Amino acid sequence: GEAQVLVDWWREVYNKERPHMSLGYKTPAEAAETNITVDQRTG
Repeated sequence: GEAQVLVDWWREVYNKERPHMSLGYKTPAEAAETNITVDQRTG
């Protein structure tokens, strides 16, 4: 129902779009991109 749609939307925003303090105020996507870049340089 409508509640599930709202929960799914919130989860997407929280996990993918919202900057996280533990990631240096980067979004998870930005942090993942940074980690891939670092891994490529060291590998």
